[in-house]
Amino acid sequence: MEKKCDKCKSTIRGEVGNIRCEGVCGKYYHLTRRCSGLDQCSIDKLQECEMLRFMCADCVHYVNNVDDILKDMQMVVKQNGQQLQEYRSEFDNALRKNEQEIKHLLQAVETAFSERIRAMQKAQESCEKSVKEVNKIREIAEGFKASSEQVCVELKTNKDDNKKMIEAISNENKKMCNELKENVNNVEAKISYANITKMKPSKKQDAEMTKNDLNSKVDPKELQITNIVTTQSGVVIVESKNDQERDKIKNAIETNLGNAYEVKIPKKVKPTVVVSGINFKYDNDELAQRIKRQNACLTETDIKIIKQYEKKKGSNVYYNAVLEVDVEAFTNILAGERINVGWERCRVYDAVQVLCCFKCKGFHHKASGCQEREVCTKCLGEHKHTQCDKEPIKKCINCIRANKELNLGLNDNHDTMDRACPVYQQKLSARKKKIVY
Repeated sequence: MEKKCDKCKSTIRGEVGNIRCEGVCGKYYHLTRRCSGLDQCSIDKLQECEMLRFMCADCVHYVNNVDDILKDMQMVVKQNGQQLQEYRSEFDNALRKNEQEIKHLLQAVETAFSERIRAMQKAQESCEKSVKEVNKIREIAEGFKASSEQVCVELKTNKDDNKKMIEAISNENKKMCNELKENVNNVEAKISYANITKMKPSKKQDAEMTKNDLNSKVDPKELQITNIVTTQSGVVIVESKNDQERDKIKNAIETNLGNAYEVKIPKKVKPTVVVSGINFKYDNDELAQRIKRQNACLTETDIKIIKQYEKKKGSNVYYNAVLEVDVEAFTNILAGERINVGWERCRVYDAVQVLCCFKCKGFHHKASGCQEREVCTKCLGEHKHTQCDKEPIKKCINCIRANKELNLGLNDNHDTMDRACPVYQQKLSARKKKIVY
């Protein structure tokens, strides 16, 4: 194969008149100053010394560039090593911090679990006490039955002492009934609802500060406390065994903590019923009197008409009324399922209500005093639902708020006004606890 000079591109003849680059390219050049770029002195030195090698200008430039690149790479490696050391130090610090946080979290979980176990143990003890009370009532009833049977036998065998026996029976019955009533009331007081004292700090603080004040200033030794519940706003709710213990707890807190806390006993609400299907509109007083006159079980009952509202069914118009009554009347009304109003037998049902705001769709306040933003029940936008032209998205604003504030993980894929909403059901349950059934 013919050799060609890379400089002049002409054929090289013979071995004496050419020189090969010993660098990277390995190309051939004429051994003249014009092609190889060497002067006569350099050519002579190359021919005299076998240790010398020829490199073209391109290879010399390439080698110089490689040296610069290697130097740059060494500098980058050194910088990366320094950064890696810094990252490793930061990683070690973050790892130690995470280990501490996990340790604290595990301790908090263990503490909460222990408190839950203690609460369950207290609930079990309370249930066992209630069972003992029920058994005591059963024993009294059995004793009453045996005593009555004995008296009946004696009446049959001794007719002359009938009057004395009748008096004895009457006195024994009164005594037994009083004992039964007292024991049943005690059991109902323990089972039906908790006796609550609510203390709210006058200034903003967390629940731990409230509990610290209780621990340091109020001695619980003489107080029969069944449970303590705290809230994020610093409010502490103390549950007691009965009304007497509740009053003792309230007085102890007020005496020792002064004006630093507002201590309240939540007001127990009377039960309410809805009377449905009234044909005519009556004044509240007239409606209450009609119901009392026409229903024998309600003659002596104090009835309060909370409100009346109109309902339409096709072309027919009728009225519903919400009544507040005492426990005995409430039981009688629901047992009968219907009451007489005018010439109608109207249906009745329980009317536990939770006040809902028509502006923000929250609870326990009216739209007239609401300071929150307007919420559309269709798209959750800041406008009235009557002005909305969008497709409903079926999302509940109350569940979204609860998940954001309390991280509850509730399912919010339902309408805001859905009565099966878990937030509404919780509010309804809390409302029912305040009602004396």
